[in-house]
Amino acid sequence: MLRRQMALACAAVWAQPMKALGETRSLKRVLVSGPPLRRAWEEFEALADEAARFPLRERFAWVNDAINRRVVHADDAEQFGDDVWLTPLETLALGRGDCEDSAISKFFLLLAAGSPPSALRLLYARHRPLATPGVVQAHVVALARLPFVDPLALDSLNPLAVALSHRSDLEPVLSFDRDRLWLGAQGRDCGCAPARLRPWRELLARIDAQPRWRTAQRGDGP
Repeated sequence: MLRRQMALACAAVWAQPMKALGETRSLKRVLVSGPPLRRAWEEFEALADEAARFPLRERFAWVNDAINRRVVHADDAEQFGDDVWLTPLETLALGRGDCEDSAISKFFLLLAAGSPPSALRLLYARHRPLATPGVVQAHVVALARLPFVDPLALDSLNPLAVALSHRSDLEPVLSFDRDRLWLGAQGRDCGCAPARLRPWRELLARIDAQPRWRTAQRGDGP
């Protein structure tokens, strides 16, 4: 009975955000190919090499800043006429993207730099800008955690890696990594992320399909 109650609770809490995340259309065209994609891969590898030199806390802050400096915010509606989740290589090649594109790039860059997969998630949240009371926006950040410490929010809106507990403007809804999906930032496991989130499943497939010009030295890479 408890298991069924939890399943119903997950479904109720996730109904609206799951609908929103599921509305992303499949990407039917190649955004970047050839030399621009190769240059993006080389840049990604160089960034991963540099990030790997830092201890975890400093690495999280460095990656947050590095991606924020390279990615100019651009709404998907203006760029593509629809919500599109870009791969890290596409984001670096284009030099622009929205909040989830920056967050996705940080997530995979930290993985490629050798960060523990268990320390990393993506967080889908409700953002209430402090300067505009009453406004609520969907927002995505990368989460990076150290043992026994609140997860840090790596955010395209903030140059600093700030503890999530200090971000009163963010209301966590759900979080996920390559495999699993959870309620809130640290809540119950609610299933397989690729199975539940179609945009995430399609993004992972596109990442796996993009060419790799050299083998990452720290692990599987993006």
